[in-house]
Formats: sequence, C-alpha cells, structure tokens
Amino acid sequence: MIASPEPVLVSLALGGAAIAFVTDLKERRVPNRLTLPLIGLGILGNGLWAVYTGEWRLLLELAKGLTAIFFLGYAFLLAGGWSAGDLKLFLFIAALVPRYPAFLEGHFVPALAPYPFPLTVLLNTVLAVFIVCFPVLVIYALARGWRRGCLRDLLPRAGDISTGLKSTLLGLGLLALYLLAGPYGLVLLVPLSLVKLGEDRRLLLSLLPLAAFLSVRGIEGLASMARYSLFLFLSFLALKTLWRSWKAVQKGLRDEVMVRDLEVGMIPAGDIYVEGGRLIVDDRGLVERVRDAMARGKSGASRDYIARSTAAGLSAAEIAALRSYAGEGKVEKIEVKIGIPFATAVLPGFILSLVLGDMAALLRG
Repeated sequence: MIASPEPVLVSLALGGAAIAFVTDLKERRVPNRLTLPLIGLGILGNGLWAVYTGEWRLLLELAKGLTAIFFLGYAFLLAGGWSAGDLKLFLFIAALVPRYPAFLEGHFVPALAPYPFPLTVLLNTVLAVFIVCFPVLVIYALARGWRRGCLRDLLPRAGDISTGLKSTLLGLGLLALYLLAGPYGLVLLVPLSLVKLGEDRRLLLSLLPLAAFLSVRGIEGLASMARYSLFLFLSFLALKTLWRSWKAVQKGLRDEVMVRDLEVGMIPAGDIYVEGGRLIVDDRGLVERVRDAMARGKSGASRDYIARSTAAGLSAAEIAALRSYAGEGKVEKIEVKIGIPFATAVLPGFILSLVLGDMAALLRG
C-alpha cells in the first residue's frame, strides 16, 4: 500500500508560502516559477491519489476549492485589490491542500467550516491582516499624516453643523412617516424620489410628517423625537469624523515620487489618464467613479487610461508612457501608495488554518 502523499503536499504548500513571504517582502512579487509548478504538482498529486484509492470525493473537493478561489480571486484582481501573483499563490494552496489534512486531525482539534478548506485559508489570511496588521498600519499612517499636515482635515468644519442639522431633520421626517404609517408610508417616497426637488423643498416636506407625528403623540412624541434627533445628529458627526479619519489614513500612506524615479510595481494613488492636454490622477472613491462612468456612458465620451491603480502596480510600459509625458512638461511627479505586501500574510493565515481551523467558525462558537 502506497503511503498518502498528503504530508508531502502540505509541506510543499508551507514551503511555497514561506518563499512567497520572502519574495513579496523583498521584491513585491510572487514569481510564476514558484506558483505554476506547485499548482501543477497539486492537481497531479491529488488527482493520481484519488484515482489510485478510488476516492472520487477528493477530486470534487479539489475542483470546488480551485473554482472558488479562482472566481473570488479574479473578482479581487479586477477590483484592483490583488495582483495576479496573489491569485496564483492561493491557487497553489488550493491545489496542494484542497481539504483539511487527515494526518493532522490527531494532533489538532480544528474548527472546520462547510465551505472548501482553501476558503478557510483565505478568510484566515484576511482576518490576520485586519486583526494584526491593520491597527499598526492605521497608527503608522496617522503618524505620517501628522508630519505631512494631513490631520488638519480631521478638524470640524463650519458647514458640518448646518449639514448635520439638515440631515437630522430629513431623518426625523422619514422616521415620523414610518412611525405613523409603517413601511407602507415609505412607499410615498417612491414618486417623490422621481421628482427633482431643491434642498429647501425637501426640508419643508420632511416637516409635514414630523408635525403630524407631534400633533398625534403630543409631549411624549416630542420627548422621543428629541432623543432621536440627538442620536441622529451625533451619529452624523461620528460618521463624518470616521470618513475624514479614513481619508487621512489614505493620505498618510502616500508618497510623492518624481516620474524619473518611478519603478515597476509602484502603485499610483489613482487611475492616470489625459484629458484636455493635462495628465489627471483620479483618486476619487468608488461612488464618484461610478457616477462619472454613467455620465460618460450617456454622453458617449471615452477615456484612454495610461495607468491603473491596481495591486499589480506600474508596468515598464506604463512608466515609459509617463516619462514621455514628463518630457513634454505635462507631469513632474505623482503620488504613489505605500503598498501592503498581502502575500506575507498568507503564511500565518495558512498555519492558523492548519492548527485552529476556520477562525470565523471558531469565533461563532
């Protein structure tokens, strides 16, 4: 009887994750010469073992793990959160270790989840990043922001109070409408949302259900609305502060680099394109970008991008294009993000998965 190849495959996965840890930390890349052979070895090793033992369930688990990681990772890749190396790193783990290793069950008591084991590795990696790395990253970014003067953005602004009061009034109007007529009352908002109204008219309309509620509930209604208004106003200020804190963290994780000093793999702070003879770095949020894309779709206007702000970073061709624009005097320096080497978190995430199992399942009890 041939011994199971599982210990060898797990060792290969651990060794590959360790090498990826080093290469991503030093070179900000996970080489194909590491990931592609391990993907092939994993599929070949588990496939041959399934055929030899007649354990066809192993093939099913292998297919499910690879499929889940590929589609989820590809979505992250399109969103710009992953590089192709990150995707292939998780693919070789999914190929080598498609399920929790049976030989480890006598040593550990892992919390196993109903979804494929490679997803457990992915979730544990994300948890490791946020629980361990994210707080340190925020402190580091705020310290950099303090030196660069970015934390001035956290201070309250003159318009915050008036905007907060208007938002509170609109919220009270919606709440009063719901308390008076239940969820059916909110149906009235559908035709109103189709009509273009100015801010003043929206505020006046919000007073109508509020006045009706107070006339019905009297003093008791007034006291409850006072509590709700305080809660809504303070919530607005808290969310505003959190949003500005996030923007300050983003600014703290950027550096200005001369175009001549750009290197392959550096991540621009935003998508770069030319418009009206000027080089534009678009670092707006997702909502603003979607609105802009919709507006350009209606007008039929297209946009030629020089470089995208993705985890893969700048390519040699993109840097050459930027340097040509620098030679024309259109750009001198751009902001780049201080990249976070995600692959370095895969090794601790993988070890956590082998020792403790699925952290999310463990936290749920």
